[in-house]
Amino acid sequence: CNREDRPSWAQANSEQLPEFVTLVMRAGQTGPTPENVRLLESEVLPSYLSRRRWFASKDQKLHSVRLAALTTIPDAGFAFTEIEADVGRHTERYVLPLAISWGADTTVPLFMQLALARVRRGRNIGHLTDAFALPLFAHGVLQKLRERAAVPTVQKSEIRFLPTARFGELDALGDAPEIRWIAAEQSNSSLVMGERAVLKLVRRLIGGIHPEAEMSRHLTEIGYANTAPLYGEVVRVDPQGVPHTLALLQGFIENQGDAWNWALDYLRRVIDELALRPETEEVDTDMIEGYRALAGTIGRRLGELHAALAAPCDDPAFAPEQASAADVRSWIEGARSMLEHALDVLAAEAAKEGTSIDEDTRALAQALIGRRAALVEALERHVPHDIDALRTRVHGDFHLGQVLIAQNDVCLIDFEGEPARSLDERRTKRSPLVDVAGMLRSFSYASAAAQPVSENAPAQTADRKRSLFERFREEGQDSFLAGYRKAIAQAVRPVVAPEAEQVLLDLFLVEKAAYEVRYEAANRPTWLGLPLRGLASLAARLLGETKHDGDEAPAPAQT
Repeated sequence: CNREDRPSWAQANSEQLPEFVTLVMRAGQTGPTPENVRLLESEVLPSYLSRRRWFASKDQKLHSVRLAALTTIPDAGFAFTEIEADVGRHTERYVLPLAISWGADTTVPLFMQLALARVRRGRNIGHLTDAFALPLFAHGVLQKLRERAAVPTVQKSEIRFLPTARFGELDALGDAPEIRWIAAEQSNSSLVMGERAVLKLVRRLIGGIHPEAEMSRHLTEIGYANTAPLYGEVVRVDPQGVPHTLALLQGFIENQGDAWNWALDYLRRVIDELALRPETEEVDTDMIEGYRALAGTIGRRLGELHAALAAPCDDPAFAPEQASAADVRSWIEGARSMLEHALDVLAAEAAKEGTSIDEDTRALAQALIGRRAALVEALERHVPHDIDALRTRVHGDFHLGQVLIAQNDVCLIDFEGEPARSLDERRTKRSPLVDVAGMLRSFSYASAAAQPVSENAPAQTADRKRSLFERFREEGQDSFLAGYRKAIAQAVRPVVAPEAEQVLLDLFLVEKAAYEVRYEAANRPTWLGLPLRGLASLAARLLGETKHDGDEAPAPAQT
């Protein structure tokens, strides 16, 4: 994002560097010695990897780390390395560009966090660091994209720097644009070059076509305006021709932050003001309209995206298809499986001694568990197998955090899909309503998360606040759906028959809420009531107990 206030990790650290393992290099040495590799694999990388947010298996035992590949990029000052982590049942491979700094870069914002080891060569002392922390990494990638470079590796692969047709728009950046780091500790690592382009280092290395590169390239080619254009991709192609995406270069979107933080700030500010007014006083329409306007804009831009992805296309990867009975069956089975796993998790959580969930949440969980058989049966018969719907490419992980506020508009970002799914699953054509369900659940999360942990106000004021949060949730969801339906109506053919829209949307809402139950139980048990309340409401509708997708959870305790 483009904010003047820098996050805490972007501040230069004045503390002394921690004590590092020292790697000894000889004069003229161009690569690591066997002793260097031994120290990296046994003492440096395991500790370093366990501290990185982009390492996906921090909750697993790390058995060993191997330096699997190292390719020096000529005249760029860094090497692309790949490290392999053995976490027991499987191994994971990550991208770690490395560079040696001989003391001149210690004030760079991320240097303190991303240094791995001390390096000594004669009397010279430096540090081995994740090259992402140094401007030379971004400058080197930019130059190699200009050269359309192809660098062979010792494993008989080739690292290819592939600019797109729009790469020429970055000519004005020059050779050494100013670098601003967006984030070091995310699932990927990103930085901004000259306020014109974002370089995203794809940390988890998986063989296959990367969905974000593929989607960004396609949307850039068909002219979808409300996302960042793709300027280039860095790919390692193995001897079998399988691509492994290392980095993406995309357009920088001038923005005021993401829609999640905007929604939280807006709700807290406006509802605090409204709650202090007399209960007899009408709520200002313009206050609700500000929230409705954003939600409607998000709906419209998502509808336009889905209409573009539903258009006829010569590329088989993007050509829309009619959903078959087998496709619908797989959607139902996916939702049922997620629901059953969530119910298993709830049963385990409710049975725990000393669990962190409160009594209301436990009672709600037990009520759902008790209706398990009826709920699974209702879900199975809720969606007819002969439903008239399309399968298209979708965003795949759509929520308020994937939307940037850009002036009076929004842009949709991060087409990588759910990280827990395989690349093939993320590239699979699905019903566009999975994205709609994701955003509806996100509005529910925002309305609940914006509420304070505890209310110091009188009970009457607290009750009024909860009522206002619920009203804003409903207004936001309704406006989002209205904007979406108006835009998707312009598609060449309907993505779902009107009479089938709600039952299919219900299916994906159940799947999403069940996924959230599993996630919160594993990561933030005190938040479990939030998705559980949504799942219970959906269950009541499936079972014919209510026709409304109503109450949301009270505010979860912060963790």
